[in-house]
Amino acid sequence: MNRNDRKKSITLEDKVGALAETVDSLAISVAKGFENLDKRITDEFGGVNKRLEDIEYRLGKIESNHERRLDILEERMAVIKTYFEKNLKVKF
Repeated sequence: MNRNDRKKSITLEDKVGALAETVDSLAISVAKGFENLDKRITDEFGGVNKRLEDIEYRLGKIESNHERRLDILEERMAVIKTYFEKNLKVKF
């Protein structure tokens, strides 16, 4: 092997080594990027889940309030029905 061939060989080996280092650093960067992405997704979905739980809680309170109001209306209607049946002789 002559001297020029060795220079080309060394240069090619250097280039391959540099390329390998570049690929390794890119792989590390991509892995870090995915770690950050996982954390961001978890944080954002955690916020969404909290909001959904708050909405579910509020809807539960509204439903409970409506059920209570319906119970009151049913009681009042029973009183009115009893009044009509006893005093006005109207059957329901």
